[in-house]
Amino acid sequence: MACKSMQSGKSGGFRIIIYFDKRNPQNTWYMTLFAKKEKKNITSDEIIKIRRDIEKYIDDRKKEGTWLKK
Repeated sequence: MACKSMQSGKSGGFRIIIYFDKRNPQNTWYMTLFAKKEKKNITSDEIIKIRRDIEKYIDDRKKEGTWLKK
């Protein structure tokens, strides 16, 4: 995502990490946002950790019976 206020084109923009739950496609999580100027990319290990953390969170909420209660 480019950011005009940074005045650097796309290289001065941001990266957005989105988690899409294949097990339940209605669950889409915006996990993190970071400036490319401060961190060029995210590692595979960081992506794996984010995915595992959110899957554990979802599984824990389901076990508690608090997942997606209205």
